[in-house]
Amino acid sequence: MADAANTAMTNPKRPAAYEVGYGKPPADHRFRKGQSGNPRGRPRGHSAPLGRRDLLDAFTQAAREPIAVTKDGRTIRTTQIEALAQQLTRKALQGGT
Repeated sequence: MADAANTAMTNPKRPAAYEVGYGKPPADHRFRKGQSGNPRGRPRGHSAPLGRRDLLDAFTQAAREPIAVTKDGRTIRTTQIEALAQQLTRKALQGGT
């Protein structure tokens, strides 16, 4: 019974030199040597989605940018991450949520 199914699936003019199945397409349906599976490539303007590392790098870069902060009536320059840390500390000491 299994032999009848195999002969029905194969080309009677050319016997398969290997077993055809999942992940093993017939030889005439494979990509030719030197031929790409995606000849046009990725369309322009469509970039790959951002990964976790890219997002972390973007936040780190933004946090290191300088910012002008008014402290005790004077304007000082500090990084955004330092200003955020000072603000969070101040709110925590005041009992803010």
